[in-house]
Amino acid sequence: MTLVARHARPVSSDDLVPAAAHTMPVVVASGHHDVFLPPERLRAGARQRIHADADIVPAAGHLVTDEHPDLIAALVARLEDQWR
Repeated sequence: MTLVARHARPVSSDDLVPAAAHTMPVVVASGHHDVFLPPERLRAGARQRIHADADIVPAAGHLVTDEHPDLIAALVARLEDQWR
């Protein structure tokens, strides 16, 4: 944790949503308790930059893929359905 604190930098909402997201279907998701990508900041950036809402995963932090892989799989499946 000391190394993370020493080498991490604050991010802006512009950093949270890449410009490439404008050209393809995307799912934006964050854990409700994510301290590195706080849901409200991520949601604001997604709305502003790509006009998309963010899915907030309850009872999850930054490692939502490990904490709730079933929910992430469902979000990815939803994205696959959008491509068809």
